[in-house]
Amino acid sequence: MTEVLPGSLGPFAAALSISAGVLLLLLAHGLKRHKRRAWRAAVVLLPAGAAAQFTYRHSVIGVVIAAVLLALLLRHHAEFKALPDPRSRWKALANFVLMSAGSIGLGLVIVNVHPGKVVGNPSLYEQITHVVYGLFGFEGPVDYAGRVSWTVGYSLGALGMLTALTTIYLAFRPSTRPPSSPPTTSPSCANCSPSTAAATPSATSRSVATRPSSSPPAARPPSPTASSPA
Repeated sequence: MTEVLPGSLGPFAAALSISAGVLLLLLAHGLKRHKRRAWRAAVVLLPAGAAAQFTYRHSVIGVVIAAVLLALLLRHHAEFKALPDPRSRWKALANFVLMSAGSIGLGLVIVNVHPGKVVGNPSLYEQITHVVYGLFGFEGPVDYAGRVSWTVGYSLGALGMLTALTTIYLAFRPSTRPPSSPPTTSPSCANCSPSTAAATPSATSRSVATRPSSSPPAARPPSPTASSPA
């Protein structure tokens, strides 16, 4: 792969490692609540992030930590059975705002993580401009010596793509509502069909309203008689 894409394997691995780490942070809340989808995504992201980390920095510690976490997830897989939360497209807007702010903050760290390779002394405005351009896949005003510019550019582009993909996923997935409780039926209509059971309460109320009263009418008290004259 290095022969086919000379000089791009290291920056690509760095971008993949950053993306996997950010996604795992986003999945941490779902894993804490034992969500099944979060478990599936974490099982895929942990090996990918470990491989990218080893390719970029040859970090054995990162591979060991990822392997331990993966083993724990696989061992306790039966505990992750919680269903997803009711979906809402408002989460897409919240995700876009939070991911954009987080990407800009993390992008500033990426831009300044190689101080010895930066050409000149760029100002904070130039650094923020470089981060924003990089999130959209464009070259910014900050320049680096060597291949560091590739690593910074790939990493910023990965953050921008991650922000866009997660927002699009949350915005266009179908919205669902919490399941409504089933209609209650009277004990006398336990074996009725749903339509019959739904009509039974109203029919019963009508029969009660139209049923004549079986009790005899109350007797009127006798009127007082006038006393006879003496």
